[in-house]
Amino acid sequence: MLKNTDVARFITSLLPSALKHNRVHRALVTFNAACINDFITRSKVLDQGTVAFLLPALLEPLQVDQGFAEESVVCVPSVAYLLTLTALQLGTYFLLSRFSQKVEVSALAIKMIVGAMAGAAPYVPTRQFLTAVIAVLLAQEQRDRFSGKISMQILTLP
Repeated sequence: MLKNTDVARFITSLLPSALKHNRVHRALVTFNAACINDFITRSKVLDQGTVAFLLPALLEPLQVDQGFAEESVVCVPSVAYLLTLTALQLGTYFLLSRFSQKVEVSALAIKMIVGAMAGAAPYVPTRQFLTAVIAVLLAQEQRDRFSGKISMQILTLP
């Protein structure tokens, strides 16, 4: 992935493509998290071109909501469905935390990231959500206020 941008684009697009076609498996979730984490860790610098394809790939799994039907998880029973959805969200939180450690992003992008994270918060333990948001925000210089919608989503968490 470090040597070939096309390979990096392909690997980062696997999970979002699977989500669009309602075909997700926990092995794909794990593969995605491992590859992208390794890519972020080993990259000396993430340039704007890399951020342009990496950030949307990281935010796409957070857009999954109640429309994520049990049938979308291939060959996985309903209990594993919840585990897969939680693993998907937690893995994405982890990757966004790693990403924010490497890249200085704009205030608008931070609002978008935190908003997406807050939208996915009902599927993960509140403590994990708060830890991930703090990790994302601590790595950034710019901190602006969030919209009322995002603030209410955070304040209404159990």
